[in-house]
Amino acid sequence: MVSGLVLEFTDFELDVARFELRRGGEPVKIEPRPLEVLLYLARHRDRVVTKVELIEQVWGVKFISESALTRCIHEARRALDDDGPEPAMIRTVHGRGYRFIAPTREREGVERETEGADAGRRGPETGVAPGAAAGGGDLAGPARGAGSPAAGVSPRRRHGPLVGVGLATFAVAAAVGLAWLFGGRPERLGRQEAGSGAGTPALTQLTAGILDAVKPAYAPDGGSLLFASQTPEFPGLLDLFLMPAGGGEPRRLTFGAGASGDIPVFTADGSRIVFSRFRGGEDGSRLPDLWEVSRFGGQPRLFIASASGAGFSATGEWVAYTKHIHSRSPLWVSRANALDEHREVAEHGFVPRWSPRGEWIAYTTSDPQGGLGELWLVSPSGGERRRLTEGPRQMYGICWSRDGQSLIFSVREGGYFQLRQIDVSGGFTAPLTTGMGEHSSPTVAPDGKSLAFCHSQPLYTLATVEGLASPAITGIAQPDHHIEPRLAPDGWRIASAIRRPDFDEALYLTDLATQRQVRLSDHRSRQPSWLNGDEIAYLVADPAGAKTEVWVVNSATGMRYAWTHLRGDAKWLAVGADTTTLAYVSTSSDGVQSVVVRSLADRQERTIATGAEYECLRWRPGANALSWSGPFDGGEPSGNGVWMAELTGTPPVQLAPDGYRPVWSEDGKSVHFTRAGEDPGLWRIDVDTRSLVKLRSWTGVSDFDVVGNRLFFVQTSGRSQVFAMPLDQ
Repeated sequence: MVSGLVLEFTDFELDVARFELRRGGEPVKIEPRPLEVLLYLARHRDRVVTKVELIEQVWGVKFISESALTRCIHEARRALDDDGPEPAMIRTVHGRGYRFIAPTREREGVERETEGADAGRRGPETGVAPGAAAGGGDLAGPARGAGSPAAGVSPRRRHGPLVGVGLATFAVAAAVGLAWLFGGRPERLGRQEAGSGAGTPALTQLTAGILDAVKPAYAPDGGSLLFASQTPEFPGLLDLFLMPAGGGEPRRLTFGAGASGDIPVFTADGSRIVFSRFRGGEDGSRLPDLWEVSRFGGQPRLFIASASGAGFSATGEWVAYTKHIHSRSPLWVSRANALDEHREVAEHGFVPRWSPRGEWIAYTTSDPQGGLGELWLVSPSGGERRRLTEGPRQMYGICWSRDGQSLIFSVREGGYFQLRQIDVSGGFTAPLTTGMGEHSSPTVAPDGKSLAFCHSQPLYTLATVEGLASPAITGIAQPDHHIEPRLAPDGWRIASAIRRPDFDEALYLTDLATQRQVRLSDHRSRQPSWLNGDEIAYLVADPAGAKTEVWVVNSATGMRYAWTHLRGDAKWLAVGADTTTLAYVSTSSDGVQSVVVRSLADRQERTIATGAEYECLRWRPGANALSWSGPFDGGEPSGNGVWMAELTGTPPVQLAPDGYRPVWSEDGKSVHFTRAGEDPGLWRIDVDTRSLVKLRSWTGVSDFDVVGNRLFFVQTSGRSQVFAMPLDQ
């Protein structure tokens, strides 16, 4: 046992060791950052704490806006029921800062004996922290180091189950991952020695005190490191920051740039930065353009329209990029000073990266916005081409080793992105990271001695709401990585694929009343669809991609059987109410998607829509009609939004231009869907009148389902920061 300080005031307790606020002995729900602000004020209650001091001590940086601090003060007051016109605990001292004024006494507390014992008493806890690609949440601080509280770690509240980072060895996960995810804020960033065994890499956390740090890229001179992050002023939009390569104070380059899509890159001389961002508008457009900005910051300007993923040759003479033309995404090469001329070197390609000597361009056919593909090499002339990987997989990020003999790339393995190194001459692949968490966007320093990358530890907050617009949210334990959750007809059970390190996306049943979970499949499963109160149909993909089987499992008995099989790599299963008709998304060999309806009675199929991108199929209750949406990001304006097609041969109609994930009401008269962008949240549209109603605001919601008046949703969060590790060159 470890003793710790407890501050008592009115009927509240601030437990310093357990990083917990309690009222009447029960934990009070409060986000980590407001709790840090409250704790700092209470520990320094003998004086006024200035705003500058609070920002520097809690966030660890100086460039956070006061609006973030103001929001934290508001959240802390609300947790204390102190948000009236005359606060009695946290006083605002106008022009200076804040002071904690509640009469307080100190006593010694007792910290938990073990994490497991405490979890057994109180159940898992979840906190809201920002995600790698979704907005919302507070600014996340990293660990002090891999030591104990005596070594300088300020213990913090745990956010969900104990999950390690898993870099190279479990020792790395224990020493680095747990300290980073669950530790306190550092006074100063330093090197974190991970593990004690021979050959275990030493990791350096390079970024801190920001919402998230993603998409790192070394400058050509090796002295600076670029990354993207959100800020409180522009939630949901990524801006560019530049920092010393070894860590230090970042310098902000853009304001509200929205650097989404591919990884930003430097021009060959390091003077400019080229990044992608999506166009947004009332027409539902989500096409990317390439923009450029000076490395010293300023107003970005358009570089190449309808393009993404730039990569410059070492001399700076050439630039390769993905050009988006209707339904095609070819890889083009242009002279940097003659962008109106181009050479097509691949019919389909993303994330081009030139080899150090310029004889090859590495690229992937996996779309960074989501999609499977392989790793390829092509000569800049487009003549010679070489495939390096076998079997389609999702990738995000490619970089060359300094000697040009190997590539480091990020690929989804075991449900998470991991870093791999592949020899370009023989195809030998070596793992650089393993375990849970996302490792992506690798970038090698120009001297070849270190590798920087983004690491994200995802957290998933599961919740239900009785009444779609009700503010009362009930949290659900087991904050696992739920994919495509579907509520049972009774609204009390969830069928979903759950991504775990021991099994890749198996089908599970979660009881919302007891929070008990049962695994229902022994295959990689996806897109469950309830046939009735007990039976669930789901997709099982052939690893070779030749076919996709539809299985059915009885959730009460566990008995399962193969029902039918679909051609190719089918996705987005939807089974009709009479269970004699199903719909799915089929992808042809040339990448064209179609919505296909199959009659199980005679095995006849017909195509309802083709030529766009299709997700989230649902049957309309009581009608022979099908709905879907375009992709959340990407896609063509003509195919984005929420759609419906009557199976009478009439063309599909667009119900909403910028919606995603349609879910029908029980009477079939309206559709619920989620929106991102300027007004994110849950919306409902009446099919006949097309009238729109916003039911609730939310950000970072990856999945949701509605049965009757019960809403279930999954809100993603986590922490994404940039780490560096040495390379053996």
